Amino acid sequence: MMPPTKQPRDSGTRSTNRWLAAFGALTLVAVTLAGTNYAAHARTLATQQAQITQLTNDSAKQSLQAAAGTARSVQDGLGISPDRVSTDTAIITQLLSTAFTWNSGESYGESREAVKARYDLAEGSRFLTTFMPPAGFNQDKTGRKYYYIDAAGLSSNVGGNVDVDVVEIAGTSYRYAVMADLVISGTPTSSTSGAGQTKGTTASVTRRMLLYVTVAADGTVSELTGYPASGDTRTSP
Repeated sequence: MMPPTKQPRDSGTRSTNRWLAAFGALTLVAVTLAGTNYAAHARTLATQQAQITQLTNDSAKQSLQAAAGTARSVQDGLGISPDRVSTDTAIITQLLSTAFTWNSGESYGESREAVKARYDLAEGSRFLTTFMPPAGFNQDKTGRKYYYIDAAGLSSNVGGNVDVDVVEIAGTSYRYAVMADLVISGTPTSSTSGAGQTKGTTASVTRRMLLYVTVAADGTVSELTGYPASGDTRTSP
């Protein structure tokens, strides 16, 4: 008689690692994806991220380095008001918090609308299309929306490492290069035989992003451009 086959004890670990590999690739682009099957989403996301990483990471890193060097040069050559920079930094910090703090598909949509209204952004503006595209969802016959963000259990917040440097002064307007860590956490919903839906392992990914912001003397924010979160990834279980 053949001895019973032992079940791999590390199957749960391999399952978790497969999720972490796909989840570690998540950026804000992920919120645009929708579908009825989470596994299909994960496979699509992993494929897209491989392409995105190859095309953007090098340029993003170079831009971050160039922005930091330019900021130091500008600050050395211009008369910059420390009080003004402090005031504008508070405004920029509020912008980051409003845009990148959410924990559900609904709250993401609310953050997007708040940014759009507060900073007078057009729907087709570069910031909204690049950093905050509309959240993808499925909708049933009753009109109820099922967001991909919720299926993946995603949430977002800004890390404590935020650098704000002046890169240009035009009249009374200051243009800043803002480098910040964006922390995205998620707990995917997975199927288990006979048990319906259950929550998987929670993981997080931290990525550096670059944002250019112009702030007028009256606190008006304009010219929001930059690079979404990319570059080196730091994950945690």
